[in-house]
Amino acid sequence: MRRLLPLFIIFSAFATAQVSVVVSVDKKKINQSQYITFEVQVEGSDGFPQVDLSVIKDFAIAGGPSQSSSYQMYNNKVTTAFTLSWNLRPKKNGKLLIPSLKVKVDGKNYITKPISIQVSKSPKSRSQRKQQPEPETEYIFLKSSTDKREAYIGEQITVEFLLYTQVSINDLSISQKPQGIGFWKEELQSPRSPKFRLREQEGVRYNVASLGKIALFPTETGQLTLDPMVVNATVSSRSINRMPTFDDFRFGDPFSIFPQTERIRLESEPIELTIHPLPLDGRPVNYSQAVGQFSLSTYIDSSEVEVNKAVTFKVELKGSGNLNLIEISEPDFPVGVDIFDRKRPLFDRDVFRDDFTGVKRWEYIIMPR
Repeated sequence: MRRLLPLFIIFSAFATAQVSVVVSVDKKKINQSQYITFEVQVEGSDGFPQVDLSVIKDFAIAGGPSQSSSYQMYNNKVTTAFTLSWNLRPKKNGKLLIPSLKVKVDGKNYITKPISIQVSKSPKSRSQRKQQPEPETEYIFLKSSTDKREAYIGEQITVEFLLYTQVSINDLSISQKPQGIGFWKEELQSPRSPKFRLREQEGVRYNVASLGKIALFPTETGQLTLDPMVVNATVSSRSINRMPTFDDFRFGDPFSIFPQTERIRLESEPIELTIHPLPLDGRPVNYSQAVGQFSLSTYIDSSEVEVNKAVTFKVELKGSGNLNLIEISEPDFPVGVDIFDRKRPLFDRDVFRDDFTGVKRWEYIIMPR
């Protein structure tokens, strides 16, 4: 029997003797030709629970139970989880209910919370199923998140793009990176191979991966917009999670219940930002538009040098903020010192921090005459 990862989860935990009982389904909206996977998971017990499903009237048991167990280490303690799962087929359409169940664990009874499932009518024919495909956007989507919606000009705004999925992804590519007028943009993270982790979104469990994180530095005031990120992906069709129907065989498609793939296009939502001008009070006359926390230092190769011998003078700016937008005024070298060469500024970023942090250096080759 195929084992599905529970994607929608309703918790019903019990603290007695550190035993917890969790009931879950993989989806809450289906049509009558589909089925759901229902799971009962117990942690902190000595073995599998005993579950009475006789009170479930709105669904028929299409398969199960299947058993699985898993182990994890936490605070130097090994915890074992025992899981029973069933495939349930709806008997009718409408708002159906998996009622509270009695679960017996190590001789003690626990009562779970009910779960409601919305079931729509099945498409009557194969052609109707093609005309009205199950929307993938419910099972996979791209979301952008930002640490702030309002900022001052030059202030860092951090934006991350997260991919949420409940289906297998066979291929993934970013076809358009987010663009916007009125920003200086720096990439903070750009993973080559996204790493997925479990996360809940509005009560539904997804596999989530970061597709990138950027730092924006506004160069204009007013209402600014960051355009969406666009992603192309090849995913397993969600239709494989339904039971086969008579039409699958009647119209020569008996293998439609096996994995199928399709190419989809995902877009994040555009981000609207409000950018304020910096206060005028206390602003220096020669203000360089620096916004952040900085320290400025100067160095020279040697404090003693012979006439007509070159020496390197360095200016170093450390800190967090819009370092790449900052330029310094020309140093006021003493009379009798020629500037032989001025190198382009170099920037070394601290890649382990989300704040745009690092060191910017200016070097001058000078020569006393």
